Amino acid sequence: MDKVESQMDDLRHVLDNRMRAVEEEFRKGKEKDQTSQQQQDEKLQHYLSNELKKQASEITRLKHECREGFGAVHESISNMKSVMDGKRKLLEDQLRKEIGQIRKMVVLI
Repeated sequence: MDKVESQMDDLRHVLDNRMRAVEEEFRKGKEKDQTSQQQQDEKLQHYLSNELKKQASEITRLKHECREGFGAVHESISNMKSVMDGKRKLLEDQLRKEIGQIRKMVVLI
């Protein structure tokens, strides 16, 4: 009976050692997975951060371009208004002269 108990104790120790080894491997695998997951999360966070910075920069650049474009359009409209006012004044002066000439011709007739 002692022999059987001794063999069972030996077997229990072997099984306990195997169980500890399996648990240790499982723990190491879990730690490795967690570390890998953290690294992947950090890479993703870094990538997303860079993409957000690029998009913010692009939006800022586009806003600047739009402001410049609207400024140029506003300036063109102002210049066109000045030109049209000048042309209107010239045509008005020319029309007054012609009306004056017509009056002189009517008086002479």
